[in-house]
Amino acid sequence: RESLRDDPGVQGRVMRAMGEAYTGLGLYPTAIPLLEEALPRLEKAYGRDTAIVYDALNELGNFSNEISAFAAARGYFESALDVALRVRGPDHGDVALIRRNLADACVNLGDLAAGRRHLETTLELQTRLYGAESGAAAKSLSSLSGLEIKAGHPEVAVGLAERSLAIRLKRYGPAEPAVAFGRFALGE
Repeated sequence: RESLRDDPGVQGRVMRAMGEAYTGLGLYPTAIPLLEEALPRLEKAYGRDTAIVYDALNELGNFSNEISAFAAARGYFESALDVALRVRGPDHGDVALIRRNLADACVNLGDLAAGRRHLETTLELQTRLYGAESGAAAKSLSSLSGLEIKAGHPEVAVGLAERSLAIRLKRYGPAEPAVAFGRFALGE
């Protein structure tokens, strides 16, 4: 145990695991400081430009979103995206996931233009990586639909929601919860 005390990588991973355990209990305000404290340890052990660092930043963004700290979430997602782009390049699934999370934070902050830009880029990447009929594309279409509702374009939102629902029905069948949600959103 003595050797663990001086190992920032182990410390960072343990603190991160503790934070994830707290989020599993819904205790996001307790989890966030642990992960914030873990981050410099992970950077020290593994370097800034690593998957473990962008993943931790993405988690911090998700945890911040859960407590409606949208500005903090946006900052974490922007940092995660910067690192992921350096580590993975622009055409990687992790980049698409982080970019969609960033888009949601932008929309939550009312920055619909940035949200749209990130969602459209995400959808384009997901279509290239996974296909136009993928679950990932369906989720991004659903997010774009929500953005269009906020932007005051209900006709565009309905078209996007219908595309998302059609993909989910085809992929998962009518018993899938996301299908039920999509039908509810469309008033079916």
